[in-house]
Amino acid sequence: MSVFSYIDIIFFPCFKIFNLNYIACNIIVCSIGKAVVTESFDLTNCKYIIHAVGPIYVNGKHDEEKNLTSAYNSSFKILTEKGGHSIAFPLLSGEFSYPLKDCYEVAYKTILKYTKEHLNDKVYLVMYKNFPETIDDGFQEKLTNFVTSNYRSSINREVVEPAKNNSSFVKLLNKYQKKISNEELAFNSDLTLNYINKLKTDSTLIPPKPIVFALAIALKLNENELDKFLKELNYSFGSNQLLDLIVSYYIQNELYDIYKLNNALFNYNLSIIKE
Repeated sequence: MSVFSYIDIIFFPCFKIFNLNYIACNIIVCSIGKAVVTESFDLTNCKYIIHAVGPIYVNGKHDEEKNLTSAYNSSFKILTEKGGHSIAFPLLSGEFSYPLKDCYEVAYKTILKYTKEHLNDKVYLVMYKNFPETIDDGFQEKLTNFVTSNYRSSINREVVEPAKNNSSFVKLLNKYQKKISNEELAFNSDLTLNYINKLKTDSTLIPPKPIVFALAIALKLNENELDKFLKELNYSFGSNQLLDLIVSYYIQNELYDIYKLNNALFNYNLSIIKE
């Protein structure tokens, strides 16, 4: 779902055996739903490795969800104790007969709860096979119909220079923000609080177009307001761009949830919106 070059802590399930942590995995005693931490060994793009035990799915009546939630929370506890602010997970228990959609929902809810309480932390869920359904079939059918009906393959438009500063954009952002706190804006746009603060104090920071979309979703803008928002940075809506069309569908239908929007983008093999 996300690409990262350096991260504080990376997660390896304890039942996986890699050459670099073979010894660690053989000396660790860890119960189901718990996690422990070791050094990063030969990995150079993280500070620590977390090892945890996710539950094997039986029938959903053996505390599977409770233990899976606990495995994530135990890892978050270690992240906090180590003073880290970024962590990467695989889809825990995804290879232990746990229904993938349910497995993903547990991860989604648990990660969302953590990020709401830690607005400057970054959590990556890295899925590389056995992808779960992140949106239901009925919704995807409606979204696909909207995209195919509104897609235009060739659009002539004049080339405009990129904005040189964000002053007018931030002024409009503050106007649209109204009574929403910076903390709420950060969470509802899936951006860090540090980024929001920097955006408002550094006029040279020009947010890329997807970030403008994220802010528009967080502020619950309509299409006219979004159009004004984009123009302040010399961007424009493109009906020949899949991301733009998906965002348009969400706004037209007042689906102001950046996390569900990112779920849809993942389903369409697009990069999620992230700073």
